[in-house]
Amino acid sequence: MKGIMKKGLLVPLLMLTTMAILPAVDRDMYLDRFNRVVLEFTDGADSWSVIVGGGGSISEIRGNTGRDLIAKPQSVEDGKTGRVMQELLFTDHREPNGNPANNRNNVNQAGSGEGRYAPVTSVEWNQTAKWLKVWTTPQDQWRSVLDDYFDCRYSMLTHYQMNTDGTLLIRTYVYFDQWLADGQIPDTVSVNHWQAWTPFAISAATFDSCAVQLNADGSPTAGKYWNHLTMPFGHGSVTGESGYATMFHNSFRGRDVISLVYGTQDVYDFFDESFYLLNIRGRSGILPDGSVPMMAINPGIYVGHMDPPTYISRSKVLVFGSDGLTADYKQLLDNKVKSLARPIIQRSPRNNSLINGLKSNLTRSGLRSHAIGTLID
Repeated sequence: MKGIMKKGLLVPLLMLTTMAILPAVDRDMYLDRFNRVVLEFTDGADSWSVIVGGGGSISEIRGNTGRDLIAKPQSVEDGKTGRVMQELLFTDHREPNGNPANNRNNVNQAGSGEGRYAPVTSVEWNQTAKWLKVWTTPQDQWRSVLDDYFDCRYSMLTHYQMNTDGTLLIRTYVYFDQWLADGQIPDTVSVNHWQAWTPFAISAATFDSCAVQLNADGSPTAGKYWNHLTMPFGHGSVTGESGYATMFHNSFRGRDVISLVYGTQDVYDFFDESFYLLNIRGRSGILPDGSVPMMAINPGIYVGHMDPPTYISRSKVLVFGSDGLTADYKQLLDNKVKSLARPIIQRSPRNNSLINGLKSNLTRSGLRSHAIGTLID
């Protein structure tokens, strides 16, 4: 398929005026036996599914092999809020009496590190237009012992759009209304980071490499791809780069691949204090928490200051491929990069229907469960 790539399906845009438009990929939305939402793309024998669960995060991604491509620990309980595709906030503001290594303000979309899901207040879907909207109020510190010190509750809308080309557009809208440390409004801190966390599994049956640039024929560009043992650690600006990162297996480049498209445009910030950065982390071996080897693609927005109220919007695209790294697949990535909206940060945003909805969302109680489908009317 064009998102789930079939060889030779894509044609030059100029030819569309004289050729019939190619048939769309089949898209389906339904609930699994756990009442999680399944977003499924199929084209002939090719099939990809994305499962949306606790906190509106993506808990599983499965391709033609049927294997979960998200890195999971050996204990399902430990991984249900941490080993998922989600957004997270962390800052350099720290609880002064704790261990500096793990006492910073950190609130994740899915929930706490102890496995407590963030409240989901509302879930909507449109079976015709193929979109899913999940409203949440993340509020639990990753380390629950810090809940008494930090109060960093925020309102969030995650909008999943199943595109006809077999790609999945993910838009997130966030409104921060309060931020307290020890009951006080903190001074502006040095680092505020709004990060997309996407931990992909590393194994002989899934992936072993990540490329941040592909050649025109789809092959990884020399010096722009690494395996989980050689991946350099650090942050770099998304501007001037490809705008995507692609997971693949270097020994089997013709099988399932997946890319996260995050774009090349820097953040729109009236005060010009914010930056859009990419960090990719590789881990090997079984970690103390039971985690399997992984590579995490983490495009993140560095926010110069985030004094509430602050609004952030950001878009990403998941691009699936069933024929490996091909020229058509690379062209699809480039097209998605060009069409992706620029991230936006606004402080004291003006009221509109979206901002009002995010504000109102903060007054609602929510469901702390992965069974978010029970909230659909």
